[in-house]
Amino acid sequence: MNNRESKLEEFVDTTSVKRVLLALSSICDGKAAHISQNWQDMPLAKTWMKVSKQIQKLADRITV
Repeated sequence: MNNRESKLEEFVDTTSVKRVLLALSSICDGKAAHISQNWQDMPLAKTWMKVSKQIQKLADRITV
C-alpha cells in the first residue's frame, strides 16, 4: 500500500466509507462548477456532474 492509500484508509477509518464518498461527490460537483464557469467546457462539466451523481447514489445506498 502506498502513502496515498494509507492516508485514504486512515480517513475511512476515522470517518466512514459513506463520508468519503460524500466528500468525493462534493469534490466532483466543485470540479464541474469550476470547469463550467472558467473553461466553458460543458461536455467535461457534465461528465464531472454525472460522476458526482453516481457517487452520491452509491453513498445513499450505504446503510452502515
